[in-house]
Order: sequence, then C-alpha cells, then structure tokens
Amino acid sequence: MPKHTKADRAFTAAIVKSIVATVAILSFSSSAVAQLDSDSQPPPACNLSSEQLENPRAFVAVDKSFGVVAFWALKGKEGIQTAASYMRRDFAAQVFGKWAQDHSNKLKKGEPNRWGIVPDKKVEKALEKHKPLPLDRISEYPPREAMIMVTKIYGDCFGERSAELNFEEIGLIRGEFSADFCNAAAAMPKMTHYLAKDKALMHWGRSQIEHRNARGCGYVPAIAYEYALENDAAGREAAEKARKIAAAQRQQYLDSIRGQKLAREAYEAGRAQREFYARQERDKQAAKDQARKQAADAAYRTMINNSQNQLPSAPSSNRRDCYDQGNGKEICFTD
Repeated sequence: MPKHTKADRAFTAAIVKSIVATVAILSFSSSAVAQLDSDSQPPPACNLSSEQLENPRAFVAVDKSFGVVAFWALKGKEGIQTAASYMRRDFAAQVFGKWAQDHSNKLKKGEPNRWGIVPDKKVEKALEKHKPLPLDRISEYPPREAMIMVTKIYGDCFGERSAELNFEEIGLIRGEFSADFCNAAAAMPKMTHYLAKDKALMHWGRSQIEHRNARGCGYVPAIAYEYALENDAAGREAAEKARKIAAAQRQQYLDSIRGQKLAREAYEAGRAQREFYARQERDKQAAKDQARKQAADAAYRTMINNSQNQLPSAPSSNRRDCYDQGNGKEICFTD
C-alpha cells in the first residue's frame, strides 16, 4: 500500500474543509431563498373560509354592527341591506348613527365617528324601518378607518381594500401561527374584556377563542405577540374552557330538542287514551241529558193528566132547543 506523507494528509483535510464550507454556504443560500419566497407570499390571513365569505351570518356571528361594516367592505354598499336582514335592524342602523362615539368627545354635525363613518339620519331611519336605502348617500366601500377595524377582526378578507393595508402599521403581525399560539395571544389579560380599549382586537380575541380555537391563524395583534411566546399554556387553558362551554351549550340545546321530541311523542301516545276518556265523558253527559229530558217529559205528562182529571162537570141548564120540522110542528130538546 502506498504511504501517505504529512503533506498528503494536510492537503486532504483542506479539501474536506472546503467541501464542508461549500455545503454550508449552499444550505444557507437555499434556506435564505426559501425564506424570501415565504416573505414574498405571506400566509393567508383571512379568518373566514371561501364559503363563509358568501354568508352574512359568518360576519354577524362575530358582532352584528361590525358584521354590517365588514359585509359592506366585502360586497360594496349593496351588501349593507343584505347583512342587515340577518339581525334586529337597530344593530344595523346604529352603524350610521353615533355608534362608537367617544362620549367624552361629542360628535358635531358632519363629523365622522372613530371608524370614519359620518352619521346619517336618513340611512339610519331607512335601516330601522326596513325601507330601501338611499344609496346615493353611502360611499361604495367603508372609509379607511373602518377598513382597518374590520381587517383587525376578520383579517385580510376584503380584496385590495385590506391587502393595501400595512399590517405592522395597524398593529398586527403576520405569520403562520399554531392554534396554541393564536389562543395564547387571544387569552392575553384584558384582550377580550368588554372594556378593552381596542374593540376590534377584543372581537378578534373572542372569535379566536370561541370559534377558531382548534385552528391556527395568519396574524396576531402585536401587543399580544410577546405574551403568546411565553404563555402557550394560557392559550390551551382558554381554548379548553371555551370548548367546555360550547359543549355544555350544545348539550343544553340537544336536551331541549330531545325534551320537545319526548313531549311530542308523549302527547301523540296519549292521544288515543285522551280520546277514549273524552268519548266516555261525552257519553255520560249525553246519558244525563237524555235522562233529564225523559224525566221532564214524564213530569209534564203527569201534570197534564192530573189537570184533566180535576176538571169540574158542567151543571144542567134545563135549556130547551126547539126546531121547526116544516109541517107546522116543532120538536124540542131539553138539556
């Protein structure tokens, strides 16, 4: 076998190091390319499926008034009336009232509320009274402030109107987040409290916990990102609690349906018996009525008979009645 000198071994080691370095560089480059591809095509960040996007119920299930604005953002102003038909009209009408007004800062006439929507009495009353909307008074899509609000709640679901928004600028972080991570973000203290400062994020959090706790999400609020990194257990706990509540409500609903079904079955099963008892009662009553009638008839006949037997005989009048027989002679009769 040929002998290798120290120089040969040193040369071989250098070649190996060079190959390893090249592989590392290529590996880093490929991962960087993959990261760039991922960044250039961000993950879907709409919280609704394609089927749900066509169903106004999916929007108003999160919140009725916000749902009207969201369907307006998706379908244009024609969508307002459609979404309004799925709720009590006052919830839809308040969108064009002084809804979301900061009570410490009263709105002046023509001034928009915090969502950029200017109150309009004619539109408000039309929605309240189920009348056709004066569409000439409504913009085709909601203003930017309202678009930001519905994007925070429902995600990037509104075509170019939500796609043009910079998520970081409106306080959201995009990414492919697991269900536990999204639930943890939603479970951040005061996130879903009704007194939360950002009502849009409050509704996002509630919807995530109550309706989407088994699925991941394409964005989370920036204010909850750090909390979610450190409190995945809180997310699991909140999701489990929501599932138990949902299961209890579902069971209550099923029990109610089952109770109604059993009541109907018992009612139907007892119908023959009720009809038998009712027939018996009718027969008894008919027999009583017949006996009463017969007794009344018998009493009447007895009374007539008794009255006839008690009539006095007429006394003799000794009256004479005479008739001419036509031959000059009369024939007479005496009583």
